Amino acid sequence: MLFGRSLQLVDVEATELFVGAADAPLQIVRVTYTGGKEPAQVRLAGRRVHTPAPVLVEPVAGEATAEVAVWVAEARPGETLPATAVAGRARRDFDLVVAEPGWTMHMVNHFHYDPVWWNTQGPFTSTWQSPPTPARQMPAPIRSQRSGRNPSTTMPQASEPATKTPP
Repeated sequence: MLFGRSLQLVDVEATELFVGAADAPLQIVRVTYTGGKEPAQVRLAGRRVHTPAPVLVEPVAGEATAEVAVWVAEARPGETLPATAVAGRARRDFDLVVAEPGWTMHMVNHFHYDPVWWNTQGPFTSTWQSPPTPARQMPAPIRSQRSGRNPSTTMPQASEPATKTPP
């Protein structure tokens, strides 16, 4: 699909994200672009900035973002390097802030602590290991955690069998 206007670079932003091997990390730079008549390669250039693998972008009607991995030579974290994003004939100068590689974030799948759930449902978790059987009921709570009411006098309690079947 071809669009009428030429590709324009809207924004270039250095991130604190890295890809590649631990001994040769490549910093990710987000390049936002719009338009385009034909596919173009996005790369970053500078005195100490190099793009080992340019990213191919397709023409778009709105805005899109490409993430470009760059190699930064002999720079300290926090140092600002002048660089240029290039895509076809479009160019945009920006300051690349060098990030510090080596940090790893570990995601723990579905970890969530909900104090309201524990306050209302926590007392019932202790009986999970021994599920109730027809001859043995789960004990009812002495006092409801939420309402503060006493247990029902019409419902059978833990001390009474639910049915009058012999053991």
